[in-house]
Amino acid sequence: MKALLLGDICPTEENFQLYGEAKTEEIFTDALPIMQSADFVAVNLECAITEHDKAIAKFGPPLKAPFGTAKVLKEAGVTLAGISNNHVFDFGKIGAMDTLKALSDAGVDTTGFGDNYYDSRRNYVFEKDGQKICVIAVCEHEYSYALEDRMGSRPFD
Repeated sequence: MKALLLGDICPTEENFQLYGEAKTEEIFTDALPIMQSADFVAVNLECAITEHDKAIAKFGPPLKAPFGTAKVLKEAGVTLAGISNNHVFDFGKIGAMDTLKALSDAGVDTTGFGDNYYDSRRNYVFEKDGQKICVIAVCEHEYSYALEDRMGSRPFD
């Protein structure tokens, strides 16, 4: 099995339009064939995928990506997006729900987020040819973490 565990993915001012237009080759350039040849590619999606404009009040910049981002990730070979981080709620519950829907619609699995504390703690297991990879996505104990009765990221203290 060929697996790639990558770091943060988040559009910036320089490439935001490329994500919106789904220009996968221009975004990933030489890395694209490597990513597309892997059986499993995991990234940390360090933003919300949403068109919602109302950011929450927080310290630090609110990060978001256009809906085309999910399609770009899928075309690049990404199979799993960890969304347990401090930016998943940057555009509120609407932004988080938009993110989950966009990734699901594109065929990209998610981990590290759930409807409550217990749901957020589901591990992600990828299996191929008898080999298994388990991914556990967590975030620091802050405002985005899940509680027994609140959706959110998988907490880690």
